[in-house]
Formats: sequence, C-alpha cells, structure tokens
Amino acid sequence: MRIAVYRAAAINRILKLIGLYNVHPYPALPPNVKISTFQSHLTEYELLTRLLPAPTINDAELVKEWQITARAKLAALMGVDQVRDRPSVTAFVQRPNPAENISRYTAYLRVRPNCDISVHLLLHQNIDLKKKLPIFVYLAGSTSGIHLAWGEAKVPIDHDRLSKDCAIGLQAAERGYLVLCIEQLGFGERAERMLNPRSASRTLDAHAHALLLGRCLMGEKVLDVMSSLDWLTSSEFTATTNLQINFESIFAYGHSSGGSAALYATALDVRIQGLLASGCIGQIRDTIAARRSPDGDSIIPGILRFFEMSDIIALIAPRRFVGLSGDQDHIFPYAGAEECIRAAQNSYQALDAWDSPVAIKVNGPHQYYAADSWRAWDTIIHPERLQKD
Repeated sequence: MRIAVYRAAAINRILKLIGLYNVHPYPALPPNVKISTFQSHLTEYELLTRLLPAPTINDAELVKEWQITARAKLAALMGVDQVRDRPSVTAFVQRPNPAENISRYTAYLRVRPNCDISVHLLLHQNIDLKKKLPIFVYLAGSTSGIHLAWGEAKVPIDHDRLSKDCAIGLQAAERGYLVLCIEQLGFGERAERMLNPRSASRTLDAHAHALLLGRCLMGEKVLDVMSSLDWLTSSEFTATTNLQINFESIFAYGHSSGGSAALYATALDVRIQGLLASGCIGQIRDTIAARRSPDGDSIIPGILRFFEMSDIIALIAPRRFVGLSGDQDHIFPYAGAEECIRAAQNSYQALDAWDSPVAIKVNGPHQYYAADSWRAWDTIIHPERLQKD
C-alpha cells in the first residue's frame, strides 16, 4: 500500500514538472453548477444591505445618536462589550536605553484571567516633567515584534525593516511624546509558548479560541488597547511612574494590522483624540472579504451585516483622522482608501469637522512612510505640538 502511495506521488511530481498535473482530479462540472464557496460568499456580500450604516443626512444630532447605537453594536460584534477588568501591574521594569537620551520601561498588565500584556513606555530624558505629557499610542504591523518601534533588531529580517524607517516609536519620543508601544497578541514577546503543536499562523489559534468566548482576534487587540489606556489614565500609573498625562492629547498611530487595531480602538474609545492609520484603509468587501485570511486578522463575525469600513471611520468623527496608503499597496491601495474615507466625510461635516477625515497618497508599496506620516501628523493630527507656548 505504501509503495502505491509513493508511486502516485512520484507520478504527480513528474506531471507537475511537465505541466500536465490536474490540480482537481474530478470530472468537469455540469453547466451552471457553482461549487466555489468563495464565489458564493462574494455574491452574498453584494446582496447585503447594511443594517446600521452611517447617516447620509447632514444632521449633527442624528449622527451622534447613530454613533451611540453603532458603538454598542460594534462592541457586541467584537466581544468588547464583555466586562473589562481593571488592569493591574504584574511587573514594571526599566529596560536598557534604546537610544541616546531615550528611556524605556516595560509594564506587564494583567488584563484578563491569567493574561498579561506587555506595553513599553518610551520617554525622552530631557522632557519637561512639570508639564502634562501628550501620548502617542503605537501599534506595529505584522512584523517580528514591537521592538522595531525603538529601532532594535532581534531577528535577521529586522535589519531590512529598520532600513525602511519603521522606528516610529523612537521618532515620537524624540518629538516629546510619552510613547505607549503595545505588543500585539501573537507577536514578539507575546508569541504563543504554551500551545504545542501550534498552527503555522502566529494568531490563528488565538482567534479560534477567542471565538469560543464570543470574541475575535480584533476584539482581543482592541481590548488590549483600551486596557492599556485604562492603566495610563489611572492614579496607579501616576503612582508607579510619577508622570502626569494630558488627557486631551492622547493620539494613536498604527500601520497595517496595527493600523486596523488602532482604527477599531479609536472608533470605540473616545479618549483617543486622533488617529493616523497607515496601510490599512479600504472597504471590507474590497479587502478582507476579497482575499485569503490565513490568521483571522480583521475578521469580525457578522460585521458586513451592519457596517463597512467607512462607517467605522464615521464613528471617529469629529476627532482627527488621516488614512495614508501607497498607490502600489497590494493589500490596501490608495484608491480604495480614498473611496472609503470620502464615504465617511458626511459624518464629519455634520459635526462641523471639515478638516477630517483626510486621505493621503504616497508613491510606493505596502510599507512605512515615516516622513509622510510626520508631515500629516504635524499638520492634521496634532498641529498644536509645533505651536510655541
């Protein structure tokens, strides 16, 4: 029997080499038979009528009422409406300085039963501690880990990534922010170590297990952001760090999968006053629903029955918002980002926020664009930073 298996495998390999291998060893389908589940889902997406879209009428009160209802619904879909424990500090550790005049601290926060998340604080040593500090919440993309935020390489590919100017957290600290870098679930220090064997994806198992509890991977990520802000704005944070926070200057930056997490967190958590989302904007039907999703990232059960990405951006109104994408981005191209952001503009205008949301096009592929991001940041997200006292 084993010989037959080896023989069949060898024949298939030869057929592949000469281009004659039949990938689907089944008879041709009869006319009009539709066997593809993907094709079926695409058709259903097209037939859906959203149950809770953002209002198209320029009415401020209507938009505010919709936001209240929509936030509650979005939180329920993600499982974020479940009771959130008050975070406690399991450990607070000073780390080696990542750069001259930059201090780094790591806090391990207990946010769920037997679940600590690691958040890193970056702070310029010459900052005026007598003033309340502006906050830069940073979420990285699907790379090796949050250590890239302060320019540290831990695996060989990191050197290539750092050459593309992705140390955004370090740059934010040099600009006077208290930087909160959140290690995303499944990456870096938070890579799964207990489950064995694991799926090839770093996050698929966590996504599947969260679904059993009525949450999802994106819901877990958003809970991590919200819990981090709970700690940051607490008296315990002040007692631990002796730092004072400017609650009116909490801003977020995220790229790729980190940008998606920052986007949903900002939609739900009004403490975040502005967001620059890099390489992550596009209507769900045209992006997540139209490609493979090997790790469950950005999959929120039932979301297309109620919302599109333009509705999620509308939930951020009237707070400041920038969506930045490359014109050659193969995941979230600028054309899709522009269409999505344009569809959200009515909610901003209804709330007299005419300077947001803004779509910014850069020339290039799916990657960080630090210089373009900081130009947008200083002119749209937080221009007050450059104003003299």
